[in-house]
Amino acid sequence: MAEVAAENHAALRGMSGHPLPVRLQRRDYGLVVAWTLLFLIAYAGLMTAHVLLDPGIQWVLPWKLAGISVLLVFAAQRGHYALVLGLASMAYLLQDFPLYGLCFVMVSAVCYTSLHYAGKWGPGLFWGALVLLVIVAPKCLTLLHGHKTGRPDWYIDVASTGLFLRYAYYYYEWRRGMWERPDYFKHLGYIAFIPQIIANLNYSPSQQWNGAGDYPVVFRRGLQLLGLALLKIICFRLLLHFGPADSGTTPATAWLYVLLNYLKWFLWLSGGFDLCVVFCRFLGADIPPNFHYPLLATSPIEHWRRWNIFNRVLLLKFIYFPLGGSRRHRYRNVAAVFTASAFLLNTGWLGSADPSSIYKWALPWLAYALAQAGWVIANMEWRRRRGLDSHHQPCGFAAVAGWAATFATMAWLHVLILGQAHPAFPGDSILTWPDRLHLFARGMGL
Repeated sequence: MAEVAAENHAALRGMSGHPLPVRLQRRDYGLVVAWTLLFLIAYAGLMTAHVLLDPGIQWVLPWKLAGISVLLVFAAQRGHYALVLGLASMAYLLQDFPLYGLCFVMVSAVCYTSLHYAGKWGPGLFWGALVLLVIVAPKCLTLLHGHKTGRPDWYIDVASTGLFLRYAYYYYEWRRGMWERPDYFKHLGYIAFIPQIIANLNYSPSQQWNGAGDYPVVFRRGLQLLGLALLKIICFRLLLHFGPADSGTTPATAWLYVLLNYLKWFLWLSGGFDLCVVFCRFLGADIPPNFHYPLLATSPIEHWRRWNIFNRVLLLKFIYFPLGGSRRHRYRNVAAVFTASAFLLNTGWLGSADPSSIYKWALPWLAYALAQAGWVIANMEWRRRRGLDSHHQPCGFAAVAGWAATFATMAWLHVLILGQAHPAFPGDSILTWPDRLHLFARGMGL
């Protein structure tokens, strides 16, 4: 009888295309308790790492996230992972950010309906609604009501670069037929994915959806990355306490100050991104790390390929290849990519509802981006004249020399251009322009 029931269940599953809902058995309740305890420990470790990275963050025991993860475990076993993830993401938004959540759900409904149900007018309506609701409206509301005290801040958050870029990725893959048209909740599980609300990672829908069926296997990979992130954060904290407090008076101390400042910035930045990826994996999205040991790069080109990989891939897809890639005007396209990186991803102007932010961040980041572009273009030209492939890897003494030159140049560019009186990142140098010039002169032995 049991075999007949199993066959009937399989037949019904094949007819419907979806697995039938199954009630929890007695043994499942023990699994619920075990998974809940495991997820609580994992999220407590993740929260501890965040507090170590930034002591100003309030430590909160994530009961809600552990509960969502347990639901996703059983939903994945029964084929309802995408539905439960979409519902959980929407519920998280509406509970923690009520006004923002309502606006977010409204924007997602309008964009999804316009793209999938408006026929030939769909793409135009989609982009019009996206730009109007996500970029234009929040900025206009700030200009009109920014001077009023007690104004609501929800529309500031709606002006989200991350939301705009996630929909751009969604449109890009949909137009190319890279996946079947998802239902609304699968789409919402990507657009409103909980880690994406807290910290933006510019990955594509296919990257998130392709790993969903392996849950909770992905969770174990998140634990592994959490260990690496903790190691980076511990090193960062040690450098903060035991590293040099100033640039000293000799060339050697100036170099040590610059190199360690850059190392601190990298550990802080990559550790934070690792924690975001860990969060994604804890919820079932098999996202790769955003940094691939960039400080081991032996050339500026390799450094760029290893640094902030999600942003690099996005810029290649939306800027570099549409302009012609390496087929025509290659150097111009590289400069355009770095310029777009400064304005689109680093200054915060696109996502910010405060127009003054462009004056505060645009010029330093633009100068930093163009300096890196010049360094990359010079390396490309050097390889071209020697007939070397773009993926050429030096070896021996050439590799050591290339690594030292790349590390030193990136460190000096960071300190000289991004050093600010009020640093945005813990690793940034607190130096005025005269101080930076004096530091460079001292480091060069002048």
